[in-house]
Amino acid sequence: YSDAETQSTAKFPTFDKWLMGFLFPTLEKSISLLERDGILALYISDYKDFKYVSKVKRYLNKSLSHLGEFQWRMKSGTRSIFVWKNNKC
Repeated sequence: YSDAETQSTAKFPTFDKWLMGFLFPTLEKSISLLERDGILALYISDYKDFKYVSKVKRYLNKSLSHLGEFQWRMKSGTRSIFVWKNNKC
């Protein structure tokens, strides 16, 4: 993470603007490129005071079937990869 002008947070400086202007459109593009029965695996974790994992899961659950998650523990905490499947054409 950095404060470089090329970061999405520079273009979308508030959390809500970043969600609506960057993260959700990126997820939507990923969904649109999935073939039927395609799998989306997403490594995402909350960052500092920005809690967006639950928002991402809710967003993706509207369009995809949540299959589960893989977790592993590190010294810094638990990490997760969330997995969805596209059941729609």
